[in-house]
Amino acid sequence: MHHDFAACLLVAGSAACSFHPPGTGSLANDAAVADASAVTGGDASDCLVLPFAPINFDPCDVGDIGPGLTIEENSTIDSARRVLESNGLADVDLTATSAVIQQNDGPELLVLALSRLRIEAQVELQVIGARPLIIVATEDMHIAGTLHAGAVGPTDGLGANSAQCGAGGTGETQTVPPGGPSAGTGGGGGGYGKVGASGAAVANSGGGVRPGGSANGDPSMVPLRGGCRGGRGGHPASGQGGGPGGGGGGAIQLVAAQRIDVEAGGVITAHGGGGQGASRNYAGGGGGGSGGAIVLEAVDIDIAGAVAANGGGGGEGARGGGRGNPGQDGRTDSDAVAVGGNAGAISGGDGGNGGAGTQAAGPGFPGINDLLRAGGSGGGGGSVGRVRLLHHGGELSVTGTVSPSPG
Repeated sequence: MHHDFAACLLVAGSAACSFHPPGTGSLANDAAVADASAVTGGDASDCLVLPFAPINFDPCDVGDIGPGLTIEENSTIDSARRVLESNGLADVDLTATSAVIQQNDGPELLVLALSRLRIEAQVELQVIGARPLIIVATEDMHIAGTLHAGAVGPTDGLGANSAQCGAGGTGETQTVPPGGPSAGTGGGGGGYGKVGASGAAVANSGGGVRPGGSANGDPSMVPLRGGCRGGRGGHPASGQGGGPGGGGGGAIQLVAAQRIDVEAGGVITAHGGGGQGASRNYAGGGGGGSGGAIVLEAVDIDIAGAVAANGGGGGEGARGGGRGNPGQDGRTDSDAVAVGGNAGAISGGDGGNGGAGTQAAGPGFPGINDLLRAGGSGGGGGSVGRVRLLHHGGELSVTGTVSPSPG
C-alpha cells in the first residue's frame, strides 16, 4: 500500500516540502502497527492498519499510504481538488493517497494517508475546501508550526457551514417610531459548541435582537463537520450595507498510530471568522462565525503548544462618517477572546466578542440614535467550536492551551 509521490516541490534546490519514504517492507510488517484483523476484521494487505479503531472512517476505505510528509514552507492542502500547493509551484496530486468518504448525516470527508507528518516551526499548512479533512499517519505526527483549518473573515474554514448548522440570525431593518429614522440590526453570531450571541436591535425601535445560532452537533464529533456562519447585518430602509457574517471554523482530524506531538509554539486552529463591519451609513455589523472542530486521535498525545477552536468577534455597525470595523477572527494560539469590531464609525454599535475557553460569546451593542438618524447595531460574537482528544491506551499530556476544553 505504500505509494511514492511522483514529485516533490523543488525550486532552486530548496524544498517547499519533502517526502520521506517509510521503512522497507509492507505495512503489515512495520513494528509500529498492530495486526489489522483486530481492528478491521479484514486482510492487512487491503486495509490501513492501526492499533485502535478510529472514529469517522473505516481503515479499509482509505487510499494508498503516502510517504512521510514534512512541510518546510507555507503550503495548502485543498480537500476539494485533492492537491498540495506551495508557493505557486506545480500542484502535488494527492488522489492516490486519499479517499472521499460519505458520512451518515454529515458532509463528505477526505481522508489522506501518510506514514508520518511534520510541520516545521514558523511554517503554516493551511487546509481549505468543502470537505472536512482527516490526515492519518501509520507512525507519528509532529506539529511545530501551524495547521490552519480556520475561517478568514467571511470565508468559511475547511468543511464548515453544513446543512446541520446553527447559523446566526440575519439582520433586519428596524424603524424608530413614530415615523423616525431606520437602521439595521446586527447579525447573530454562529453557534456550534455553544450558542452564538445575539446581534443588537436598533436602539429605541422596539424591535427584537437577532438571535445567535443554536448549539448543535455531537460532542462525540461523529460525524465530523465544521462550524457555522454568523448572520449578515441588517440595513436601513433606504439602502444596503449590512456587514457579511464571519465564516464558520473548519473541521480537521489527525490520527496517528503512535503519537501526536503539538510542540511548544505549534498551533492547530479551527477558529471562526470575524463578522464584517457595516459598509454604509446606518447599517448593522455581521455576526461572528463559530469555531470549528478539531479531533486528535493516537496512542499518545502531547500538547505543549495550542489547540484552539475559538469563535470570531461580531462586526461593528455604522451611523455616519465611516464604515464599521470587522470583528477579529478567533484567536489561534490562546483562550483569549476575539474582540468585536469597534472605533470605526461614529455612534455605530460595537460588535460582541467571540467565545473562547470557558467564556461565552458576547452580544452586539446598539448604535446611538436621535430624532433624525439611527445608528446601525453591532453583530453578536460566534461561539466556541469543539475539541476532542482520544488517546488509546497511552498518555495524554497537556501543558499548553486547549480552547475550548475537550469534550
